[in-house]
Amino acid sequence: MSRQKEAGNRDMREMWEQALCDALDQKAQSLIITSQDTERMKSCVRQRIEEEPSMRKWNAKKMIIAAAAVCVLGSITAVAAGKITMSSGHSSHNEEFTQYSQLAEKAAELGFEAKAPEAFSNGYQFTYGVPVHNKGMDEDGNVLRETDSLSVGYKKAGMADVTIDIEGTAIYDEASEADQTFEYKGITLRYSSDHYRFVPPSYEVSAEEQARMDAGELYVSYGSDKVEDKVTKGIGWDDEGVRYYMLSFDNTMSPEEFYQMACEMIDMGN
Repeated sequence: MSRQKEAGNRDMREMWEQALCDALDQKAQSLIITSQDTERMKSCVRQRIEEEPSMRKWNAKKMIIAAAAVCVLGSITAVAAGKITMSSGHSSHNEEFTQYSQLAEKAAELGFEAKAPEAFSNGYQFTYGVPVHNKGMDEDGNVLRETDSLSVGYKKAGMADVTIDIEGTAIYDEASEADQTFEYKGITLRYSSDHYRFVPPSYEVSAEEQARMDAGELYVSYGSDKVEDKVTKGIGWDDEGVRYYMLSFDNTMSPEEFYQMACEMIDMGN
């Protein structure tokens, strides 16, 4: 959403910023904080997602990254995505599991089958899974869609963590934008890499930064305790009615390596 001068739009912005704070307060005791979340969140609990003109161009994937970077769970984000313009998601320690043997059962409870290996050939190992309960809302806050997804985390010594979001029913209808596409067994895989700058709430965007934001070259997310730049890399695809998105921050893997991991998931059960 862009900044608006009209009072009504300012009121809407303030309403959602307050809703964000309320959601964070309510969920603070039940959030699951992984090592990757800690890196992304730093010491931020309360946070504000500043509305910039370039956000009109953000798709669902970019908003997921921005939300994950400052507080993955219990947050509210605003995007332009058809009738569903905002989404919220939350989870709890009570639903976290760390045994891979539980994954298929947990996915079945959410209403879908999930292809997620215990280990990848490149050494990444399963570490946890947690259901995430999502709501898609219109500009007035009316809930238009409720879905459950599964967030699955992987670790490898000396490498950045990888998180895979698995949705039986996608909260947004559109697929993510792509810098590069791959084809595998009739499935299109969409890879992208984006530059995010996480900044304190009082940070003022410079003219140069705004120009880069307008061009889609930079995404600024408010809520960090200091200015910090990170590069997100991810690959998304749809397989048998299930949407997958694999994400990592500051990972040294190449697009082809992300693609290879995705192919291993697609091959599961074949």
